[in-house]
Amino acid sequence: MRIPLPIVAAATIAILLTGCTAASKKAHLAERAERFFKAGEYDKAKIEYLNLIKIDPSDANAYARVGAMWAEEGAPLCAGAFLIKALELAPNDIGSRLNLTRVYLSIGRISDARKEAMTLLEKAPNSGEALMALVDTSHTPEEIAATEEQLAKFPQKDGAYYHLAVGGIAEKKSDLSGAEAALQREVTADANFAGAHSA
Repeated sequence: MRIPLPIVAAATIAILLTGCTAASKKAHLAERAERFFKAGEYDKAKIEYLNLIKIDPSDANAYARVGAMWAEEGAPLCAGAFLIKALELAPNDIGSRLNLTRVYLSIGRISDARKEAMTLLEKAPNSGEALMALVDTSHTPEEIAATEEQLAKFPQKDGAYYHLAVGGIAEKKSDLSGAEAALQREVTADANFAGAHSA
């Protein structure tokens, strides 16, 4: 049986319009969400990103943004769930991996934080925060030795993060003079670096 051409045309137009409507709605939500996110209006941004996820459950950026907001607001358990999903969808998302490392550290999941930091250094070898997370999670002689290996590979050996990490490892090895020397080098590298004051 042949379907009349007008019916085929009408059906085609309906399908195209539905597709266009869904795509335009998604684009509109994404635009609003990003605007709220950049303005620091996190409650509004979360609503828009969650609506975006309902339309497109594979939108890695939406999960990453919601996770980042929850992390910044001090809700690590909520943040973790979204960041894990973001990394399932986009394993090379450096920002989400760093945020997940921070989340794991904040809730005491030390081995998970260490694992994420190691992965982060593989993907972003110059990540000072990942290097510091390794130092913070180094407790056994084996972990300290593994962190020293990463220190040897770290490309920015004239930077403040490197010197702070060297000092942290020296302190863990009870080498207080080495820790103090590294701190002095860190201050020389960047006197404004926040780590210098906290150390």
